[in-house]
Amino acid sequence: MTRTRVLALAVAVALATVGLPAIAGARGRHRVACDVAADGPKSTTTITVHSGSGAGALTLTVAISAVAGGDASYVLSATMGKKVALRTSAELTGATVHLSGDLGLGFKGIRHTELTSTDGIHFAGQVDGRAVTGSLSAGTLQDLSFTDGGQAPALKVKGKVKRALAKAVKSLQGASCPASSPKPQAIISDCDACKLNCNFNPAEGGLLCVGNTFLSAVSCGASAVITPALCVVSFELNGLSCTSAAINCEKACLTSDACCKVHCPGAVGLCCNGDGETCCGKAGPNGGVCCTSCCGNPDDADAVCCGHRGGDPNAAEETCVNPDTKLCCEPDGTVCANGTECCAPGETCCDGKYCAPAGQECCSTATSTQQFFFCGQGQHCVDPQQNLCCPADSGPECGVQCCASGEVCATSTCCNPNDVCGQTCCPQPGICLNGNECCDALHTCGGHCCAGFQQCCNGQCCNGSCVAGQCCTADRACGSVCCAQGFACTSPGTCVSCGAGKHGCAPGGTNPRCCDDGTECCANGQCCGGGDICCFDPASGTSSCEPSFQCIH
Repeated sequence: MTRTRVLALAVAVALATVGLPAIAGARGRHRVACDVAADGPKSTTTITVHSGSGAGALTLTVAISAVAGGDASYVLSATMGKKVALRTSAELTGATVHLSGDLGLGFKGIRHTELTSTDGIHFAGQVDGRAVTGSLSAGTLQDLSFTDGGQAPALKVKGKVKRALAKAVKSLQGASCPASSPKPQAIISDCDACKLNCNFNPAEGGLLCVGNTFLSAVSCGASAVITPALCVVSFELNGLSCTSAAINCEKACLTSDACCKVHCPGAVGLCCNGDGETCCGKAGPNGGVCCTSCCGNPDDADAVCCGHRGGDPNAAEETCVNPDTKLCCEPDGTVCANGTECCAPGETCCDGKYCAPAGQECCSTATSTQQFFFCGQGQHCVDPQQNLCCPADSGPECGVQCCASGEVCATSTCCNPNDVCGQTCCPQPGICLNGNECCDALHTCGGHCCAGFQQCCNGQCCNGSCVAGQCCTADRACGSVCCAQGFACTSPGTCVSCGAGKHGCAPGGTNPRCCDDGTECCANGQCCGGGDICCFDPASGTSSCEPSFQCIH
């Protein structure tokens, strides 16, 4: 069942159960105040009618809030002085209808009712905290029952309240918004006039329906045909019928040309009414969106609304800078990435490809390891090819590292300036020789730095052993003396000439004493020549003369 059908049935139920009399045509004393307000797509119309004077003065208030195609609410109340005589409200959310009613000044027996329905037929709720259920059948409310099985409460209405409500109903006949309304500035457009007409035009129900609703509440206290509880619930549904008429009229106004300056099928409220708003992306599958800065042709499906960057309401409003690419930028932003991206104010466009956040440097190239790279906060880029960033207070780049503040780079090593030795860094306990060579104490020899296997001999680096202050090779060392070239050691301290064209072999083992120049002494007692070398076999512990390609050292 549609919501409109539900409301129509509710009207029939209320009128059938309370037996309302016809409203007199006489016009009572009354004052009317009108107000029309909007909050985005939501429109609220408020009508206030003051009837009577003195102790019998009564104020009727009707407030209707609606969103075209969306939810709505309707609240009507009657007050005498500062006290509420009765109040009813209806909230429509999707397919759900929620009714609430309060009987106050002058009423006894029933105070508060609430009803909810999701199908328009079955209602559930409470009367003064007692659960009730009911249903509509053939347009009549029936089967109202208290789930606790107890008796329905009685209801009484004071004569003063009855008379005040009856007078108020008469005063509504022909009521309208005068030019002297407390807020005449609100009634300035055809749209406002349309919404106010919903409440005053008899064809729309309006305030006449409201009067009937209030009078039906009074009748509930005197009906001898139906129970007070059933009557009160019917009164709630009668209020819902007024809600239907007013809300449907209000929504019709919102979607009419009088109120909707720019129709937009996908927007909340189905139209755009803000200054300079357009329906952006109107041809999209879900309709368009209302905005003041549409990027692209508003009628095209791919047009986009420029708004706040990242959806942050505190960010500056973006504007369209490239309709072809649908690019929106903040006023002080920078177009980047070949016109497809916009850097925010303070950001940097890196190589025309990407944005680096404010305060962070670009640090990559087209061939660097990591693309679209930027340094962290407080760092600066020292080598974009290596994506190398250093702290702002650091020393120089050194290879792939950043030196600390005060350090220098010496051959890819960060170094204390006091430890620089030529092109290298020579921290203690190293010794800087000749101002350009770093050496440890064990290998320092005069002004030289010996290799690990060398000895220091008389201020010179020696590849053999130091004998009597002379660097002597192993084949010439002979006890406390060093044999001359061409001599062989026969016993410690004794050197014997090998003859012309020969050289001595290292003493010991099975080495020959002398071998021809150009040959190699070998522990097998031979002199290896003719392309052979002396080859030692670890497995057998013996040596032999072998071709070099067969020798495994």
